[in-house]
Amino acid sequence: MIKLSCLFFRFRFIFPLPLYALCIIYASYDKTNFYAGILLILSGMALRFYAAGFIGVLSRSLSGPSADQLVTSGPYRQVRNPLYLSNILIYSGFTVLSNVFFPYFAVFTVLYFTGVYAVMIVSEEDFLKNKYGDVYQRYLTETPAWIPRFQKSSSVFNGDIQFDVRRALRSERSTWSTFIAALTGILARLFA
Repeated sequence: MIKLSCLFFRFRFIFPLPLYALCIIYASYDKTNFYAGILLILSGMALRFYAAGFIGVLSRSLSGPSADQLVTSGPYRQVRNPLYLSNILIYSGFTVLSNVFFPYFAVFTVLYFTGVYAVMIVSEEDFLKNKYGDVYQRYLTETPAWIPRFQKSSSVFNGDIQFDVRRALRSERSTWSTFIAALTGILARLFA
């Protein structure tokens, strides 16, 4: 399972490409879905930017999981995988916005990416358990993987990393470019 997880991790940028293509090719306008999709995309992008402001370019590695330090600040205090959660919000937002096979494709998108990320998390958690031992094991048991628990976390996990806008901007340049290109394609299809 670790080998499959590492493979998924290395090629994770490929998984959303078919989704974007379907959303662009089959987009149709529905006012309610359009605005709901925009709201999901913006929520996901805001969460992603916030999370990237703590983890930075560590999230960009294609060779495999890496960590100079265990990030438990910001959104990582409430949920272990805020970047993946934000991606699911963004991808589901694209499917809702484009109104492609609504609501079935949106539900499929959430389930599909939850599955893909669940596989990828295996290698990340294995790496972090080996590197940080008991501290990470405690973080694992006290911090949910997907659904944020909005309560005061253990003082062990307050973290000393502060949000840094430059760190987020440096990390997210390619991600934002991809999202903007996909959104431009859908908007051109809907309103051209």
